[in-house]
Formats: sequence, C-alpha cells, structure tokens
Amino acid sequence: MKLFTLILTLICFIPTVYSQSIDSLKIDSNKVFKNLNEALKHPERVYKLELKKKKYKTIPQEISTFKNLKYLDLSKNNITEIPVFLFSLKKLEVLNLSYNKLEKIPNNIDSLELLTELNLGENNIFEVPIEVANLENLTVLDLWSNNVVALPNEIKFLKKLKFVDLSGVAISDEERQKIVNMFSNSTIILRLPPICNCKM
Repeated sequence: MKLFTLILTLICFIPTVYSQSIDSLKIDSNKVFKNLNEALKHPERVYKLELKKKKYKTIPQEISTFKNLKYLDLSKNNITEIPVFLFSLKKLEVLNLSYNKLEKIPNNIDSLELLTELNLGENNIFEVPIEVANLENLTVLDLWSNNVVALPNEIKFLKKLKFVDLSGVAISDEERQKIVNMFSNSTIILRLPPICNCKM
C-alpha cells in the first residue's frame, strides 16, 4: 500500500516539476537584461540584452559569452566599430546599433546567419557591403540617417526582406530611382529621402 502511494505521488509530482521547468525557461527567454554584470552571473540564461545609453566607446567583449543571445540593443552609445567577436553570436536575430558612431559594416556581417533585423540608423556608415545580401533571414534593414551612397544590387534577392529605411540619407536622385527600380516587383516597404530636384 505504501509503495502504491509513493508511486502515485511521484506520478502527480513529476508533471508539476516539468511544467514549472518549462515555465521558468519561458520566463528566462523573455527577460531583458539591462545590466551587463547581472547578465554575466548566468550567461546561459541571457537571450535579450539591452545596453542603451551606457556611454560605451567599444562593445564589451564579455558579450561574446552569451551564446544563447537572440536580441542585442547597444543603441545610443559612442561605439565606433563592430568587433569580430560579435560574429560568434550565432543565435543572434536582432542587432540594434543605431545612434552610434559607426563608419563601416564589416564584410563578415553574414556570419550572423539567423539575423532578421539589422538597425544601424543614425551612424556615419558610407558603404553597405555585398555580404549583407547573404543574410537570408533578414526582414528589416534600417540605415536611416547615414552617409550611404548606394545599395548593392544583390539585396533585391533577399526573399524575406520586408522593410528598408534610407530616410535621411543624401543619396543622388539617380541612385534613389535605381533603388526604387530594384524593388519594383516586390512588396518591400521602402523609406527613401525625397527627390531633390536641386537647381544649380
């Protein structure tokens, strides 16, 4: 009788523990860490990291320890370059580096194969490397208010791309029309600067 009671107790207890574990996992994956030191206590639990307005001039290398990281927001800092170690974050899906001082997008940006959103608005970027066109899961490409003069033609082959923002970018009218033509047969939402119609 005691054995039967014990077995019955275990049968009822195990699903409860399992359910609590699943719920805990869901909570962890939705939590947004806003303090680097706190995140470093349990790096395996860090899925979302938001480090805005931290006055960073460089991206902390400790971020490379967050192997499960899916969402990274480093906007509104003073970051001047994207370091190589950032490309070890193979699960990264959203990267926000807007409002910084970046001048270049590294060619190995396509190492972030799962990336769906790339926000680099309000920087000093001059060129978009052709490797961006290798980001097959990319849905959002935000480059507003940069110094970009052109987009690689290959970007038009990104099948999942839904939104491209080039507002506030001083591209020529000729390049503007080229970009419009590039996406003329797609449903992509384009934000472009107005036509200049500048008179000499």
